[in-house]
Amino acid sequence: MKNILYLVMSILVVFGCENDINQDEPIGPSVQSTFKISQNSKIISYSGDSFTISITSSKEWITETKYNWIHTDIDSYNGSCDVTISVDASDERSERAGEIAFIQDTDTLRLNIIQEAKPFIDLASEILETDGDGGTFDILFLSNSEVEVTCSDEWIRLIRHSQGNIITFEVLRNMYSAREGHIMICVTSDKDISRTIKIKQGARV
Repeated sequence: MKNILYLVMSILVVFGCENDINQDEPIGPSVQSTFKISQNSKIISYSGDSFTISITSSKEWITETKYNWIHTDIDSYNGSCDVTISVDASDERSERAGEIAFIQDTDTLRLNIIQEAKPFIDLASEILETDGDGGTFDILFLSNSEVEVTCSDEWIRLIRHSQGNIITFEVLRNMYSAREGHIMICVTSDKDISRTIKIKQGARV
């Protein structure tokens, strides 16, 4: 009789432990959080631009940036969506870098933005005067971009130019009255960025 009683009690204890274990197990499949962005870097022209990235998420997230030249059309959202990012035009002569942070709980995703430098041309002199005999001359210039050099008249002849350094040109002998022409330097990738050197030659003596 005692053996039967011990057997019954043992079965009840085991059954009770199984119930306790089952109560701690989750009901149904576990849900894992998803958080990702469609790209993590972007190169932008100095003139500025807007572009869109996709955010994949199953929770609420926010955006943060400390750069006042980078803007987003959404500061926070719950779930997945597209975000439009705008970058202001830059007047900087060197490239600049910034970032946007997308934050969900303890996870942070970063989008790095590089903006190209604005092209420039600086001249040591904007005018050259010579007598009727003409000659060969050098003009110093500085640029952070590839440039093209053109002469306005046949009596001004380009000999050579080194990128971001020196323009060497010849002014032919003047057999007539005083005359003026010019040399134009423009950025190859943006012809609107240009500088002009005025050439003034006296009359034949």
